[in-house]
This record gives sequence, structure tokens and C-alpha cells, in this order.
Amino acid sequence: MLKKLMVRCRRSVYVFPIEDIVYMEKMQRKICIHTAGGELAFYGKFPEILPFLDKRFMYCHRSFVINMDHIVWMAKNQICVTTNESIPFGRDTYGRARKIFTRYMMEKYPKRDWKARMWL
Repeated sequence: MLKKLMVRCRRSVYVFPIEDIVYMEKMQRKICIHTAGGELAFYGKFPEILPFLDKRFMYCHRSFVINMDHIVWMAKNQICVTTNESIPFGRDTYGRARKIFTRYMMEKYPKRDWKARMWL
């Protein structure tokens, strides 16, 4: 069964399949959900949303929660996702994000030869 995230925005209710969410961005008092099909902003806080997400989501920065299945590449100060958007990070945040992402990929694909594929 597909997991879904239900969000209230104004007088409407929106339902997002979890795997369609590319990343979420915190902007002042709003959260913006970015998908391949568009985005939706609503009033909320990450601690209210995080319990409904699974381990593929990385909360590595106070302003971003990223679906690690949508990461295309990571560099020293940014992460590029499947929608060709880049998410900027500081050095400390990038280091933490790289460790979380590497651990997730090794759990997801445990039988692969990661030493030959590491980009560190």
C-alpha cells in the first residue's frame, strides 16, 4: 500500500503520495512541498510533518527535508534533485547530509561493492 501525506491548505485537503515528494522547504511560517508536478505552500512546522514520513527523508538542515530517492548528485555546497533544482547548504550541513545519504544508500543497496563507487 502506498503511503500518503495529507495536507490542509486553506479550505482544501491535498493528498501527496510520499514517493512523489522531492523535497520540502521551510519559508518563515510556511512549508512548501515540491513535487515533479509543482509545489504547494501551507502553514505548518516540520515537527508536525516528520512523524508521517519514512526513512527516505533527510532532515539535514533547518529549512529543508529531502527525499533521498530524488537526489541526483551532491557537491560541497549544494544537492541537485531530479527536478533539476539545487539546494544550497553550508559546509557543516553538507558533511552531515553526505553521511546520512551514504548510510541510506548502503542500507538500500547492501550487496553492492560500494568501495568502487564511493565519490568521497
